[in-house]
Amino acid sequence: MAGFFPFFLCISFAIGMSWAPIFNAFTGAVIAALASISAAYLTHHKNRHFLFQILIFIFFGLCAYLWALPEDQSYVTGYIGEKTVLRMRVNTLPRHKNNTQSYRAVVYRLNGRPVHLRVRVNDFSHLQKKCSRRYQIEGKLFQKIYKGYTYYQLWINKNAPQNIIPSLSDTIFYSVQNGILKVYRRYLADEAATFLSSVFLGRRELLSPHIKNLFLSTGTVHLLAISGLHMGLVMAILVYMLQFAMLSFSKRIIISLNILFFYVFLVGPTPATIRAAIMCAVFGVSFLLRRKTHPLNSLGIAGMICLIANPVWITHVGFQLSFLSVLGIIAGYKFFPINMYSDKLVVTYIKNIFFSSVLVTVFIWPLTAWYFHYVHLWTILINIVVIPFFIGIIFVNCIMLIFSWFPLLAGIIAEVLSLSVRLFLGLLEFFSKFPLAITVRDMDIRVLIIYYGLLTVLFGFLFWKRYGQRVSFPGRG
Repeated sequence: MAGFFPFFLCISFAIGMSWAPIFNAFTGAVIAALASISAAYLTHHKNRHFLFQILIFIFFGLCAYLWALPEDQSYVTGYIGEKTVLRMRVNTLPRHKNNTQSYRAVVYRLNGRPVHLRVRVNDFSHLQKKCSRRYQIEGKLFQKIYKGYTYYQLWINKNAPQNIIPSLSDTIFYSVQNGILKVYRRYLADEAATFLSSVFLGRRELLSPHIKNLFLSTGTVHLLAISGLHMGLVMAILVYMLQFAMLSFSKRIIISLNILFFYVFLVGPTPATIRAAIMCAVFGVSFLLRRKTHPLNSLGIAGMICLIANPVWITHVGFQLSFLSVLGIIAGYKFFPINMYSDKLVVTYIKNIFFSSVLVTVFIWPLTAWYFHYVHLWTILINIVVIPFFIGIIFVNCIMLIFSWFPLLAGIIAEVLSLSVRLFLGLLEFFSKFPLAITVRDMDIRVLIIYYGLLTVLFGFLFWKRYGQRVSFPGRG
């Protein structure tokens, strides 16, 4: 469907990739892909356009399945419990306790062979590790299973041979992130510094268990995940501030997008950050080319790029929740006659936050119940109070970082910021005293399938009712 080709292509990609971890049928998938593209060619020449559309999407789904088939990493088991030389990238700030460093890392080479293993590291060595740096090191890899999930632990001995792998990009990201952390420690109260290190730089390991529990108990843990809210605000601030450099709007868009993608890799590329950055880029490019783009297409492009870059993300709860949340907001606003505007700014704001929260809850509550065994229904009302407060904190944080070269001004802004963070956490403390969560035990997967099946039928019908008369496919007369 030409008007929504990227969106439907993303759906076919997602369906194809979701089958890859379940069973391996490489030969059958290759034969089916060749058959579908051949049949699509024939139906196109016979002007059977609807069948042509179906076959094209089947072909892309099969290609996605083949792309996502897991590599044979059975050789990894041969190194379990044995000393081995590996290369890894540290992903979190190391915690120091009793001459031990604890952190998370990604092992990307194992005895010279490429792998992609997320590991929890217990490091007894003398070399102090730094976040975002790469190391070659000797250690022992162990495989653990907890509630059906497999994960890996890496133990590094005190005298293990090791060295830093030089990387210009890692050095730049480390220097910038470390510089921001120094600004936080210099100007902010400790509580505000750790809070902003988490919500702006993605360093959630710095948060105390008490603050993490506040977000969990109030259903606002989504604010800790750097996603569209952060990206959109950073983009808006950049575009606005660059106007003082007397630049045209087009140049401001281009510069802001470059800084935005730098920020993505600064905090760590995750499905949520990449999705948000790509959607901003699609809208920015469409403006530069003076062409309108539908939000569903920008979401589809973001989804395809994420899945092509890392097919494993299709099974990650973060990817699923991020894309379903945005899909719910787009579908709700486009397919339902919701009037979001009012003569009063406050009423318009409350409407937007309320209906966005309702739509997100409708689309993700079954997944939340399935993965986490609870549902926060009161979050719909809490967001009306919490989100504007949070947006204000991120905005003031960006302003403080921009003016951090002027100590007096930065100090004044930091006082306001520290007070705002204290009030925000106090607000969460207040809400956490109420029973806000509904516990869901042993949710049947059939309920999940039926619910999302009905949701697909409902919004599919609404989509066809609104766009069916205008939908066409390349080659259709």
